[in-house]
Amino acid sequence: MKGPCTPGVIYVGDRHAGKVHVISRIRCEVMSHSDASPEPVTRGDLGTIATRAARRDPEGVAFVEVDTGRTVTYGAFERWSNAFAAALRDRGLTDGDTLAVLATNGVEMYVAHVGALKAGVVTLFCNADLTPDALAYQLRDGDADAVVRDPALAPKLAAFDGDLDPTITTEADDTDAVSVASLAGTDASPPDVAPAPDDPALVLYTSGTTAKPKGVVHTHRSYTYGVVNTLVGGDVRRDDVQTGVLPLFHIHQDLWTKAAFCVGATTVLYDDFDPGTFLRSIDDHDVTYVNLMASMYRQLLDAEAAVDASSVRRCVHGMPMEMDVRERVVDAFDADLQKVYGQTETLVTTFLDPRWQFEKSGNYVGEATPFADVAVMDEDGELLGRGETGEIVVRGPSVMQGYLNRPDASAAAWTDGWHHTDDIGRVDEDGLLRFVDRKGDMIKTGGENVASIRVEECLLDHPAVAECAVVGLPHDRWDEAVTAFVRVVVGEDVSADDLHTHCEARLAPFERPKSIVAVETFPYTATGKIAKAELASAHRDHYE
Repeated sequence: MKGPCTPGVIYVGDRHAGKVHVISRIRCEVMSHSDASPEPVTRGDLGTIATRAARRDPEGVAFVEVDTGRTVTYGAFERWSNAFAAALRDRGLTDGDTLAVLATNGVEMYVAHVGALKAGVVTLFCNADLTPDALAYQLRDGDADAVVRDPALAPKLAAFDGDLDPTITTEADDTDAVSVASLAGTDASPPDVAPAPDDPALVLYTSGTTAKPKGVVHTHRSYTYGVVNTLVGGDVRRDDVQTGVLPLFHIHQDLWTKAAFCVGATTVLYDDFDPGTFLRSIDDHDVTYVNLMASMYRQLLDAEAAVDASSVRRCVHGMPMEMDVRERVVDAFDADLQKVYGQTETLVTTFLDPRWQFEKSGNYVGEATPFADVAVMDEDGELLGRGETGEIVVRGPSVMQGYLNRPDASAAAWTDGWHHTDDIGRVDEDGLLRFVDRKGDMIKTGGENVASIRVEECLLDHPAVAECAVVGLPHDRWDEAVTAFVRVVVGEDVSADDLHTHCEARLAPFERPKSIVAVETFPYTATGKIAKAELASAHRDHYE
C-alpha cells in the first residue's frame, strides 16, 4: 500500500506480496499538513499527556523517588510543569526554541521536560555522562537556546562557549539561576500555546560509534505514536508500579514513563543502579513492572538479598539475554519476560511476546508494535521473505522527522519507502524477527562475514561467562580477527582454552575467536550497553 490510507480506516493483519513478508499488526497512515485536515477538537501534543493524567486522577501517584522518599501526584506534577512552562515563556523562550536538559533521574528533570513541551519549546536531552567536549558539540549542533542542569553537572558546560540564556538549575545552587524546585507548589495555568502535530518536540542524539553523533528529531506526532506503541506492546496498566532506573534522558526510559502517564501508572525513580537497593525497593513499593538492561538482571541474580518480589508481573529487557538467564529471571520473579527492540530514529518497533521466551533461542525481537511495519530488505531495495537475511527496515508514524541539519543523512536513511536501520535480521517461519547483528558489528575476516552476536551467544551459553563482547581487531592475515572479551562469573575458574573448546563444538572454524581475553569490567554506555567501539579502540594493537 503506497500513499495515505482512507481517513478513518484501520488496516488489520499481515500483508503478503509474493515472497515478501511485512510484519504488521495494525496500521493506520496519518495525514500530513498538506492534506489540509481540520484542526483537531482535542489537542494532541505531548504535554497534554500529563494534563489528562491529572484530570483522570489528580491524587494518583506519578513518581516515587527511592533516594529521597518523595512522592509526587499527577495533580502536583501538572501544576508544577504548568508553572515551569510559564516561566520559560516569561524568560523569552518561544515556539521552536530549544531547551537542553542536562540532569540525572529526578522529578525536577521531568518537570522541566514536560513544561518545555507545554511551552512549545523543543527538549534536547543530553547524556549526563558525556565529556565536556562531547556535550559542547551537541549543544552547538542542537542550537540550544537555554539549559536546565543539575548543580553538580555545571562543570560539564565548561567547554561550551555559546550563549545559554537563561540557565536554569533543577535545584537551587550558589548562582543566581532560577531553579525548577523553587516552582513546586505554584498554582499556574499552562501557556496559551498549542504545538502542531508535526512541530518538533524532542531532539535525541545517536551514540555516534562510527561518526559524529546525529541529532534525531521527533515531532509531537511521531513521539506520541511511539508512546502508544510502548503502552500497547509493553502492556502497561493503570495499576502498575514500574521501575525508572534507566536514564530518563535515554529514549527507552522516557517512552515507558510517558506510557505510565497515559494510564496513570506510577514510576519509581532511582539515582543509580545498586542491586541490593533495587531489590529492596521492589518489596517496599510493591513494584509490578521491572525494566532493565540484560546486564542488570544478571547483577540482580548474583546479589545476595532476600526480598519479597511477588508483586512483579512483568520484566522487560532490551539487550540479548542467554537462555539460562531468562529461565533464572522468570524463576526468581515468577513473572512474564519480554524483549523489546527499537532505535532512537524509530522508537519502539517490536516486542517478543513472553510466550516465545523459551521457545526461541537466539536474539529474537518478535513482532511489530501496533503502529509500525517492520520488514527485511536486500541491497537492491527488494523486500525479502521468511528465512532470508537482510537489513531491517521500518515505516510508520513513529519514525523520526529526520536528522537535525543533515538532509543528506536523512535522505540516505529513508529510501525505497522505508527507514533503514543498519541492523541485519531475518523473519522466521513463525513470523518473528530475529536480530542478527549491526552492520557495523559484522566482522569481515578472511573473506567471510561473521555476526559478532552469534559468537557472543555461544560464549554466553558457557556457565562461567557472565558477560562478553566480540569485536573485529586488525590482523595481518585475517584483515579483522574475531576477538572475544569475557567477564567470568565470580568464583568460577575457566581458562581461555576451555572457552576455545566450547566454541569449537558450536561454531564454524571461521567464526571462532582467534583470541579470548578475560577482563574484570567493560566500558559501558549510559544505557548499560557494552561500548564495543571503545573496547576495540583500546585493544587495536592486540595482534601486533
